[in-house]
Amino acid sequence: MNQRVANAKAKTRILTCAKYNRYGVAYCSQHRLEFDTLYQIVLEQIRACAALTLADEAKVMEELKKAASVTVTRNAGA
Repeated sequence: MNQRVANAKAKTRILTCAKYNRYGVAYCSQHRLEFDTLYQIVLEQIRACAALTLADEAKVMEELKKAASVTVTRNAGA
């Protein structure tokens, strides 16, 4: 993804597909995402994870341990 300004007047930051920008329509469709939209989505996810952690820290720690062991197991077989 590449970050750029959509136009000179609005100064809207957008993320655009790097593959499309480099190779054109033969390799990828033109698609984009406003930076502020992505920022809000990520922020909401962080807040949700923080709320879960505050509600039940032990459960979150157990889930993190499970996820870490799955990752280690997958990487060991590679």
